[in-house]
Amino acid sequence: MRLLISITFFISSLSASAGALTWSDLDAGYLYRSEFKIQMAEEVVLHPETELLLLEKYSLGTPLVFFKFRDMACEDLSLKTELILFNPDPDTADDSSIGLSYETNCEIDVFVETKDYYDKSIVH
Repeated sequence: MRLLISITFFISSLSASAGALTWSDLDAGYLYRSEFKIQMAEEVVLHPETELLLLEKYSLGTPLVFFKFRDMACEDLSLKTELILFNPDPDTADDSSIGLSYETNCEIDVFVETKDYYDKSIVH
């Protein structure tokens, strides 16, 4: 009986951690799913569960880490937006806003401050 309870607890803890990943968890070449609805412009909305392929991840040599995703549901290669700010974890005391811009070829550029690298990302 104790074994069954332990297994159940272990499985439920895995399920709980299956939510949004931290930025540090992400690796280039992997497919992720959007966690949020993000209005990037009037005509550009990133919907929850949109598949995003991480193309690049690297430090910019400043207090920023850069991520480039490809929106796998995109149909208009010419879409482009200005840089916006989005806070993936508004319930925390610290502002962990990130910068996002939608670029041509269905790519999304994301700028994350180094201090937020271990915080909740926008994907799972």
